[in-house]
Amino acid sequence: MTEQTDQNHGQAKRTRRRGAALEADILASTLTLLETTRYEDLTMELIARHAHTNKSVLYRRWPSKTDVVLAAIRSRIPVQQFKEPDTGTVHSDLLAMYDEIFTVMEQMHYGNIMGLLRERLHGISIGDFFDRFAGRNYLTQIVRRIFGRAAERGHVNLDDVDDLMYELPVLTAGSIFYGHRDAPNRAQLYGLVERILMPVYARILDTQEL
Repeated sequence: MTEQTDQNHGQAKRTRRRGAALEADILASTLTLLETTRYEDLTMELIARHAHTNKSVLYRRWPSKTDVVLAAIRSRIPVQQFKEPDTGTVHSDLLAMYDEIFTVMEQMHYGNIMGLLRERLHGISIGDFFDRFAGRNYLTQIVRRIFGRAAERGHVNLDDVDDLMYELPVLTAGSIFYGHRDAPNRAQLYGLVERILMPVYARILDTQEL
């Protein structure tokens, strides 16, 4: 078999990929590109070329570059791998939650996260922002469960916890992400807990949770 025949055979094998195998190759290619390419410079055409396919294949599965990148990130860091804290107090649960956030940021590369967020947020209304990224996001649901466990321990009355208190960890973290060009460090994230969150929560929590 000649070298040209080998190349043609290899190309034929690539074009025969289907379903889950093809999607896995596309997501793996996207992750590889994110290691060396700024999010803003990443294109559907570049992803397709790197995955040895074409843009129409990508668009049949994902409506935009943002969706491809999100799917790729989730394939590496599934939500199930985010360790939901259950340490015994609201204070230490929040510290553990931010520790997990920092770990995920390191794995995903901070610049890519910011590029993804800028594109994801482009053109949405303020109301949609608070609905989508404050009230319904995954981290806010974790905070609700943290307080739910504190209520089971008898250390907080959930009637005293309004929606903004559940959303506060995400909103305060956002202030660091958007206010700094460089990635925040663990000390900055822990500072949110010590200087902002716990002084607010201290008004409604039993001292055993502080």
